[in-house]
Amino acid sequence: MKNFLSANRAWILVLALAFLLRTIGIHLNPVGLSHDDELNELINAKSLAIAGVHAPGHVAGVFTPNDECPGNCIHGELGPFILIPWMRIFPLDIFWSKIPFIAVASLIVFSTGKLFENLSKNRAIGLFVGTLVAINPWAIHFGRTAYFTTFSYAFYLLAAYFFTRKKSYRANLFYGALLSIIASLFYFGTKPILPLIIIWGICYNLFQFKKHYLKFTALIISLTLIAIVTYSIILSNSFAGRRIGEINIENTATIVNQQRRVSLEIPLVRDLFINKYIVHVGIRIEKFIGFFSPTFLYVKSEGSTDLYYDSNHAYNYLADFAFLIFGVMALATSFPTAIFVLSLLLISVVPAAIKITGDTIYTLRAGLAYPILTGVSGWGIYYLFIKFSGWSRKIVIFVIILIYTVSLSYFLTMYWYRTPFDKSMGWYFHKRAVANYITRIREKSDKKIIVVTAQPADTFNEYVFFGDLYNTKADILDVNKVYDSQKYEYKNTKFVNNCDELTQKEIISGSIIFIEQGVDCLINQKGTAKIANPRDGGGIYDIVNENLCAGYPKARFPYPRKISDFSIERLSDSEFCKLWITNPD
Repeated sequence: MKNFLSANRAWILVLALAFLLRTIGIHLNPVGLSHDDELNELINAKSLAIAGVHAPGHVAGVFTPNDECPGNCIHGELGPFILIPWMRIFPLDIFWSKIPFIAVASLIVFSTGKLFENLSKNRAIGLFVGTLVAINPWAIHFGRTAYFTTFSYAFYLLAAYFFTRKKSYRANLFYGALLSIIASLFYFGTKPILPLIIIWGICYNLFQFKKHYLKFTALIISLTLIAIVTYSIILSNSFAGRRIGEINIENTATIVNQQRRVSLEIPLVRDLFINKYIVHVGIRIEKFIGFFSPTFLYVKSEGSTDLYYDSNHAYNYLADFAFLIFGVMALATSFPTAIFVLSLLLISVVPAAIKITGDTIYTLRAGLAYPILTGVSGWGIYYLFIKFSGWSRKIVIFVIILIYTVSLSYFLTMYWYRTPFDKSMGWYFHKRAVANYITRIREKSDKKIIVVTAQPADTFNEYVFFGDLYNTKADILDVNKVYDSQKYEYKNTKFVNNCDELTQKEIISGSIIFIEQGVDCLINQKGTAKIANPRDGGGIYDIVNENLCAGYPKARFPYPRKISDFSIERLSDSEFCKLWITNPD
């Protein structure tokens, strides 16, 4: 054991750094959970672990019957099941639920480093790469979330590591293909790269071992094809088959019609150059190339949603771009290695290019590309490092450490002091605040509580998760009945999407009514207290008949002053009211 620790001291330090950067304050930032990819998946995992059944409406994949998934709940198959052992032991809360994801995020650091160690045949390069991934903004941000994309990318990188070992052709292909298949079952968006990764691994091993193990190679290819074809047949006949529509060429019909309307009537030319196939290919190329924008990668991240955007910071450092150039120079000295690295990078971007519908989400769908790009930058640091010797080398190392210390410090400053405020809406913190208010008032009153919101199912999920309603088998089965009915009323608390669903008795009886901003409602909301918006202190929810905070001082525009203010479950009633409830006067 002592020898092991001594031999791997550097890696232990790198992984410890990665784990700490992803763990510290995990209950504080991000300030909430995404609905489809985090909240739904965690609730379903808890239901499977304790009650042994899926939470209705919270999962699909090929394991879910058509009548169990009325909403946007199509996820990978394996995620909730892999969490069962953990969820049987630990409570469903924002801290404990994320620990498995943090551990797997640290695996991304290790796998990427070891992959580049294999590609370069240099242990030092692997350490340089691992260190850079440990402090990478993309890796830190998504390493602090409960997205199953983390599992998918970790297993794909682990597969690439096994593919590039020098141990055994047969072992490399077997374990690499197996891990690739497992990786594809965590996230729908990464399924298309499964065959590409396996082909990449086969080609690498054929090149590395200079032998053609035709029978074994044919066996691996055959088994993979059987698995893919079988899965595709099952998928096409399941509710989850809706995801195929994301790559359906028919989705381009609207674009084609629009282009033809503004073109001259020359039928042959029009039909030849303006058709769904040409448009389809054009969209794919545009989405594919779009990822490689230096501005997007190294200056500012995409702003498609608050969930994926870091305030005033890209998902890579500017320094990474400089060292990327040196990394390309290093790769140029070995053409075969350069081809394998480049091809793996191109494969990683395919999921983002494939999706036709909706916005292109590079940070999530092309997430595998970030560790690989960072790996090339880490290789570039080593390439620059070996060009010097003696004192000049020490100076270079000092400058590099200084650059990345400053870069990391700036990112962490933006991440901790700006992002919680600026991106709180995207993380649904206001719904978490509603859930917390209801939990507090329930301890003091049995009054009817009604939440009028544009997203009653999602807001109910917030209440279930943050209200500690889903940790015993009896409670889980009771809540599952609510999910199954799609009428979100539980123990005198009701969630609806319009005020027309309220009875006159509920209105005049003094019920506590939350009304989300933007939802039409004829109930008088003048002079009501509100759930405050962290961005500006303005109201997000009106609270009719608010009485939890009646005896506590409140501000007209409350504004949190420190990051711990977002840990609302740990606040006293007076602190909660002062920070998050507006004074109606």
